[in-house]
Amino acid sequence: MNRKLITIIITGLVIEGLCVAIASIGDIKENIPGFSFLYTASFIAYVFAIFYVSKNVESTEQDSNSSKKILWTILIFSLIFRLTLLPATPSDDLYRYLWEGKLQLNWLNPYSHPPESSSLEGLRDSFFSGINHKHLTTIYPPLTLMVFAIADYVSHSFLSMKSAFLLFDVLTIFIIVRFLRVMGKAPINVLIYAWSPLVLISFAARGHCDSLQIFLVILTLYLFSIRKNLQSIVSIGLAVMSKFVFIIVAPFLIPRGKLKYLAVLPLVIAILYLPYIGAGKGLFSTLLHFGTQYHYNDSAHFLIFCLSLGSPFISRIITSMIFVT
Repeated sequence: MNRKLITIIITGLVIEGLCVAIASIGDIKENIPGFSFLYTASFIAYVFAIFYVSKNVESTEQDSNSSKKILWTILIFSLIFRLTLLPATPSDDLYRYLWEGKLQLNWLNPYSHPPESSSLEGLRDSFFSGINHKHLTTIYPPLTLMVFAIADYVSHSFLSMKSAFLLFDVLTIFIIVRFLRVMGKAPINVLIYAWSPLVLISFAARGHCDSLQIFLVILTLYLFSIRKNLQSIVSIGLAVMSKFVFIIVAPFLIPRGKLKYLAVLPLVIAILYLPYIGAGKGLFSTLLHFGTQYHYNDSAHFLIFCLSLGSPFISRIITSMIFVT
């Protein structure tokens, strides 16, 4: 066993030990100092792994046998990390995921019925108390809602919901490997995503649904790189329907000279909205509410908000103009 492989294995074992500790710590919000220490330590090990791999990438690629062993070591550890963190206490968001999955399985539209609706009292269970913003209908796009329903159909549990989005996280890893090969880059660079503590905590530990969009974004880039123009447009549409924020960059990913495919994008969006169309204006009511009334960790926008005499509308117009410029 060569020195490079041994170093990667030792670093992986260090991160795995930290993952075990994080999974055992309980709710992150109730033990912020302990989590911060473990998270920082895992980032130090992660950064070391990145520098070590990048420093030795050329010599490693020249030895195909060694390169394959290191790649498989990275992939196996990435799966071990995720399985270790899967039982960790999830984000509060999962209460909403489970609720909206349950609504759909009862043929109810999440865009029409807020959790606090008196007509839904019969559906309330032990997860209901953990739902945030019970007075609001869903903010999630159709594709994400469909994943909620599928996961809830498998099992009405945190484990099922987390596993569903962890699956997309794992698929992202393997798409990145293929994408790197197409781009002529060393596949072992997948470590940058696969071992990232931020990714591990967000998806394996906390269970956030953003892994679906990340998978679709990477898939879009991969399809674009192998000149699968129609498939890449479909993937863009699916990405937009997993998290609305992607619509900001979606136009820049439309293949140049292939505007005939542009009609596919609204078609994908329309098809996915079709099962929920009965909600009417409710399709976007919560999105507009959050977009105009809520802000969090918004740096420059907060300063603009203050200078705009507290007007959400004016501050967002100014911020948008700066962004476009």
